[in-house]
Amino acid sequence: MHTSMLHHSTLQRRLNVLLSEFERARKLWNELNTEALNAANSLVNNRLEERLIDYSECWPPEFNEFPNLREKCRNKMISKLAELETRLQSIFEKMTQQYKKMESYQTTLENLLLEAKNDLGDEHIQFVPVYLTCSLQKLVNHFISIFTMYREEYIFKKKLLCEFNQIDGKHDGMVLLSVWMNQPCINIEKTKDFDELCKVEKEEWMKRFT
Repeated sequence: MHTSMLHHSTLQRRLNVLLSEFERARKLWNELNTEALNAANSLVNNRLEERLIDYSECWPPEFNEFPNLREKCRNKMISKLAELETRLQSIFEKMTQQYKKMESYQTTLENLLLEAKNDLGDEHIQFVPVYLTCSLQKLVNHFISIFTMYREEYIFKKKLLCEFNQIDGKHDGMVLLSVWMNQPCINIEKTKDFDELCKVEKEEWMKRFT
């Protein structure tokens, strides 16, 4: 039950927390994306090596005197691939945790917007600057736009993970790695613009606490 009126100063503090946590989650996501890229690169290289073991023309004739050598190499490679797949999956699970945080921040922000509308009025959220120039509605719209890119990238990466187990050749591997690294669903410049906007908007307000 709604028991107290939301004040503008409270709105500022709560929004600041959400914006800061959202930025932190995206920063961790990007760091994990780089870490996952390294794991994926090792997986691709080892997947290609595994294929070479099965190609007779790549197997030196001198090795034929060791009848179990190919099988031993294959078994060792299978074990290594399993470790790399587990490592990549583990990193992606950490990325999932950051995505879930972003998702929860959006839900909290939408609830804050509704609360502000009920307590302060529609005109307040549409036209009154929260900090410097941007209204709450405008900041929320920017937030949702950025989150939507990460949601699309998250869905895309879930599908991309499966592709690393179905590599046909070096070209396929390089394409997958390039796509993973570049995060096609995320416009990096837009995320930088958003972070800069938030920084400028909150700068004067933050000085009160220093």
